[in-house]
Amino acid sequence: MGNHFKKKGIIVQAIASHAHAQNDKAECYIQTLEDGMQTLLADSSLSQAATFWGDTVLTMQYLCNRLPTSTLPANMTPYELLYGKKPNIDNLRVWGCQCFAIIPPEFCDKGGPHHVECIFVSYHEHHLGWHIHNISGKYHFSHDVIFNESLAGHLGRRHPPSSSNM
Repeated sequence: MGNHFKKKGIIVQAIASHAHAQNDKAECYIQTLEDGMQTLLADSSLSQAATFWGDTVLTMQYLCNRLPTSTLPANMTPYELLYGKKPNIDNLRVWGCQCFAIIPPEFCDKGGPHHVECIFVSYHEHHLGWHIHNISGKYHFSHDVIFNESLAGHLGRRHPPSSSNM
């Protein structure tokens, strides 16, 4: 593994056991993710149960890669450094908000619902769409989602808002 790192220009620095302060940048980034996770959970009406921790950390990582950082040249994002272009942030939504996944017409029963209530939980790095969590506890990835960002999602049953609220 050491030869592979050398070929790739990666410098490995050993640190003393239990000396987290020596691992400064990684520890700082982990702290940023943890603080963001706590903020997203606190801002939503969802419980802070471990159910959504992974989703919030993935969301924070997605957001941090699209925000400028002091470790890069002025106003540059990690995404921009990696892909050579500014990130598109048109898909950003309020984490934990209520949303409704549209059920494709071929799967709708006549007279049945055309959408299912969900909670927005994360993004997908290379696909246009969102990871959502429905009220029965299942995860889905969908592009056809109507967001109600003014209302936090929840795990109970609620009627959809009128189209004027979306």
